[in-house]
Amino acid sequence: TFVNPYSREITPEDRTQAEAIKEEGNQHFARGDFEKSLECYEEAIRLAPDCAIYYSNASASCGKLSEWGQAALYANDAIKLDASLMKTYFR
Repeated sequence: TFVNPYSREITPEDRTQAEAIKEEGNQHFARGDFEKSLECYEEAIRLAPDCAIYYSNASASCGKLSEWGQAALYANDAIKLDASLMKTYFR
């Protein structure tokens, strides 16, 4: 579910770590390991909850796992953060 991005300070180290974890998730996603990619995207969300792409990617992983309800929740969270992120609308 949606995490208030302002509930804690996000450090530059958090952002760097979150981006590295997202890239790891992208590799898992490309290999078809959607459970592992989802774990990575959820960890990235925990570290930097104000980044819409992490929610969007989590939505895509949930879709691949046929977890439609959770996919919709993540997509809605991504849209709340960045309504211009067009690929979220197709997830």
